[in-house]
Amino acid sequence: MIKRLFGALLIGSAVMLGACAQPDPLDESEGAAQYNANGELISGNPELGGASAAPEPPLRIRVLADKNSITTGGSDSATITALVTDEDNVAVAGQSVSFRSSGGILQGLATETDANGEAQASLVLAQDFEQQEITVTVSAGDDVGTVILSASGTRFTVSGPESLVRGDTAELTVTLVAGNDEPIANREVLISSSYGHSLSDNAVSTDSEGRVVIAVENVQHDDEITFSALGGSVTSMYEFDVAEDLLTFAESVQNAEYEVGTNNAVTVTWMSNTGPVVDEQLRFSITSGQLASSAVVRTNEQGNATVLVTSLNAGPATVAVEAVAGGNPATQVGVEFIATIPSELAVDSSSSRVATGDTSTIAAVVTDSSGNPVKNQKVMFSSTNLKGGQISPASATTDNTGTASVIFTAGDQATVQDEIEIHARLVENNGIQNSTFLTVAERVLNVTIGTSNLIEERSLATQYVMPFVVQVADGSATPLENATVELSVEPVHYYKGTMRLVNRDGLPYSALIENWTATSWSRHAALCDSEDDNGNRLLDPGEDFNGNSELDPQDPVLLGPVLDEDIATLVGGSLQTDARGSGFFEMVYPASTARWAEVKITARAQALGAEAEATFVTSLPLLATRANNVSASPPNARSPYGISFDCSDPD
Repeated sequence: MIKRLFGALLIGSAVMLGACAQPDPLDESEGAAQYNANGELISGNPELGGASAAPEPPLRIRVLADKNSITTGGSDSATITALVTDEDNVAVAGQSVSFRSSGGILQGLATETDANGEAQASLVLAQDFEQQEITVTVSAGDDVGTVILSASGTRFTVSGPESLVRGDTAELTVTLVAGNDEPIANREVLISSSYGHSLSDNAVSTDSEGRVVIAVENVQHDDEITFSALGGSVTSMYEFDVAEDLLTFAESVQNAEYEVGTNNAVTVTWMSNTGPVVDEQLRFSITSGQLASSAVVRTNEQGNATVLVTSLNAGPATVAVEAVAGGNPATQVGVEFIATIPSELAVDSSSSRVATGDTSTIAAVVTDSSGNPVKNQKVMFSSTNLKGGQISPASATTDNTGTASVIFTAGDQATVQDEIEIHARLVENNGIQNSTFLTVAERVLNVTIGTSNLIEERSLATQYVMPFVVQVADGSATPLENATVELSVEPVHYYKGTMRLVNRDGLPYSALIENWTATSWSRHAALCDSEDDNGNRLLDPGEDFNGNSELDPQDPVLLGPVLDEDIATLVGGSLQTDARGSGFFEMVYPASTARWAEVKITARAQALGAEAEATFVTSLPLLATRANNVSASPPNARSPYGISFDCSDPD
């Protein structure tokens, strides 16, 4: 069972974005100019250079990244753009530039600026798995600009028992993976027990699958096991409880699938100090569906008690059980009721208008006569003429939502409206079928969203403001003036937990760590998916996962204009790009919400009779001065979404 797992990843983007006034760690000269995304001087002198009879014209270098965080594992990349202008903000073409980085690998480096004064490079991480801050420095003569990105995503996953009886041995399987889910082999993992239990290993290297197996022997007390790797840049903790009495559902029940309309046996075993508890009453309940037998059952000689469950509707359910006398011990298990007889098939696409060479997800939804989603149905997708495009794979199997999805990749030729028909049918019943239509349009727009390493504290220190830029260009990278860009934001994840003090290795206090000294505040939390599955801002059936009668998180940020009349910025949710194809806006959020949510910003651009879209996923950074002040609680000390590590718990 995958248990509560919460990463104590280092301050990361919160520190990076707040530390805008720090000198460039790679710059050996004092006074190097640094700018934010708006081209404003943060620190340094933009006119470096000694006396000369014919001094070189001063340059301004602004460095942007298309994302503020890059995922470890090598499959992700960030585009670094250096914009070189003169003192009048006129683009300087043909200017020699050089790129360097404190981490990762720079590829495709431009050696001089183009006609727009821009030079680009790509930053990748390859086999660099550490959580770290990476500074990219761009130089043009004596002038320097920097941007800072965080490398993140490396994490532990741990599986093992959630509850134990005193004297048991807990076997934990630990996997170290990169941000792209690639297992990380041959890296040392350090393990410690908060209580001081005996461990089979205190330090062991991961195998080819990134795994290590650890035994916690002769458990006597609740414990927290700490795992650390990659120089302490990634740490996690795993908790288990030790009790006198323990209820355990049969292995066949855990994550079981039951057909709707049938009775299904659910068995639980009651043990106490490794022996069965006989002839005691247990009370069962179920969150969806109903019990088809008595809710109160006595345990037999093996300590087992069995109840029948059923449901007429497909979907997940939780079966709970507790002792009638006193309500302790108690436990619960998740099961799923599934429909098996298909009746209808609906098919749709994520985008009916697809740019040449771009993709659209084709999704078929299979339901029974009662509208229940039907799982495990194979759906074939085909077309009489894909106009040079392709469907991959040709078939897919429905999941627990009744959905089977494939990817349509458009060819390099545009089509007339709705010229491509995608047909979907069930393999086991060809009479159940449907179609959707697509149009392939020529790609003519490119949209980029970026930010800087600067956040600002406003409004009596109650709000943080993070600046953003959106750039629109045509297929030849020429900036497009007066392009209309509509901006929106939606929550992706939220966290539940508290901030806690950690040392320079990112580890919380432990009596086993010698000379432990607090250096910063770190998030101690569980990651939860946004409850608004369809993004309509309404609480729909099945979305209230934690049962608090509201959506979490509910719009944790605002997108607002830059308060400068000379800057192209938001007006009523959209902006018009300036002569450089750029527009600016701000993301505003309460200081108390910092680090407790992740959001996705979407920019939809319209120009030249075409449309394009870009997204930017970001966390809500905490100001570095707050994160590093260990003598005072940060403004985000507790998550506004609760402190329980169970996403289904409203507390």
